[in-house]
Amino acid sequence: MGQDSFDLGDDPAAGHIVKIAANILVINTVEILMEVFTFTGKNGLDPKTFADAITKSLFATPVYKI
Repeated sequence: MGQDSFDLGDDPAAGHIVKIAANILVINTVEILMEVFTFTGKNGLDPKTFADAITKSLFATPVYKI
């Protein structure tokens, strides 16, 4: 699964808090991607071209590529 482990301190709830926060980040990432795809599409840019541009540069991470 993960590639590393992290010491989050003595509070057992810390792992849950990190997981929920990470889920919020992913959900918001998906939401903003849909917003920018809509924006670029309505302004005449091909979605594939836009996806290639962002995933092969600044946003070359799995969450954006998937």
